[in-house]
Amino acid sequence: MQLYATQTPAAQSVFGPKNSVPAWKEKPSWYIVAKNDQAINPDLERLMAKRINAVTVETVSSHVVMLAQPSVVVKIIKEAAAKKY
Repeated sequence: MQLYATQTPAAQSVFGPKNSVPAWKEKPSWYIVAKNDQAINPDLERLMAKRINAVTVETVSSHVVMLAQPSVVVKIIKEAAAKKY
C-alpha cells in the first residue's frame, strides 16, 4: 500500500520529444514477464519483449515484480551487468 500511496504521476516531460534512436535498437535488453500481471496482459509483455529482442524471463508475479519477486529482479540485473558488450 505504501507504493500506491506515495507514487506520483509521471512528469509531463516524459511525453515530450523523442530520442532519435531508441536504446533498445542498439543495446541489449532484458524483460521480466509477470505471469499474473493484472495491469498489462502477459501475452502483450511477451510480444513487447520479442519486438525488442530481449532476453526474457518469466516469473509468477503481479505487475510490481520488483516488490513481489525482488530476488528474480536482482538476479536479472546481475546477469545483465555481467555481460560485456
